[in-house]
Amino acid sequence: MVCGSRRYLLLLALGGCGVGYPLGAEQAKPIVRSDAERDLDCPPEEIRVVEAWGGVFEAIGCGQKATYKANCDGVRCSVSREGEPMVPFKDRPEDTPR
Repeated sequence: MVCGSRRYLLLLALGGCGVGYPLGAEQAKPIVRSDAERDLDCPPEEIRVVEAWGGVFEAIGCGQKATYKANCDGVRCSVSREGEPMVPFKDRPEDTPR
């Protein structure tokens, strides 16, 4: 029965892991949606945000598509557009409004 218990604990531990993105990246979704609203010049109800691996998000709406990369530290996230360099958290000013 010990093997069965270990297997059960392993499954529980694996079930609690993330789904392929940095921890907290899902917190970036509202920022991505807000940026996409501006970048795509599209109302928010017409924008669909799709999360990919590694903190990458795709926003699709009004016949356009934009790609973003999220960098999160806990629940604090910054989002950059495709092609823009990511700025490390230690180099960011405190509480920059978006």
